[in-house]
Amino acid sequence: LRLFAIPDSGMVFAGWRYGAFSAENPLLLVVTGDKSVVACFAPRPPHMVFIPARNRSFIMGSEGPGADEYERPAHEVRFSYDFFISRTETTQGDYADLFGTIPVTGAGAQDIGDSFPVYNVTWYDAVLYCNALSKKHGYDTVYRYTGRCTDPTCPWVLENLQICYDRFGYRLPTEAEWEYACRAGTTSAWYWGDSPAAD
Repeated sequence: LRLFAIPDSGMVFAGWRYGAFSAENPLLLVVTGDKSVVACFAPRPPHMVFIPARNRSFIMGSEGPGADEYERPAHEVRFSYDFFISRTETTQGDYADLFGTIPVTGAGAQDIGDSFPVYNVTWYDAVLYCNALSKKHGYDTVYRYTGRCTDPTCPWVLENLQICYDRFGYRLPTEAEWEYACRAGTTSAWYWGDSPAAD
């Protein structure tokens, strides 16, 4: 059985639920009995850019003389899915709209304003922001955890944290997603060319 999901205007296909989850479209199923299959759709994420990455690949990392150790070896990455990514970094205005405050304030704080990128956030702060943004737009929360530790001596902030990639909601991009989107099809050392200083 081959099933196609076609979203209406303003909607995006979020995946199939049938006891499992799949973002494949079309979905190929071997039916051996009764099975319920649900096509899930969601409103198109505002301020996000659709990245057509399914079945595409790129060389991730670098072998160049200025490359950090974590960038080596350069290797091919192939995507099995498309994704959305924000046009810009999360701004202080965006962050304050959800949480009522920004992490950097007070004497000596620089680059403060609604259009500046938010900074001084931890990875855990970003996870909580993604979940709050998902709730605001009526999406699933992608990050799941059992408790939150507010004691600064905790070795973790969100207990038993899991990333549920089978949910349609906001999350941080993977390193491969970010690099693929940033490169925008270029093959040079940097998206602007092979010279480290942009002209």
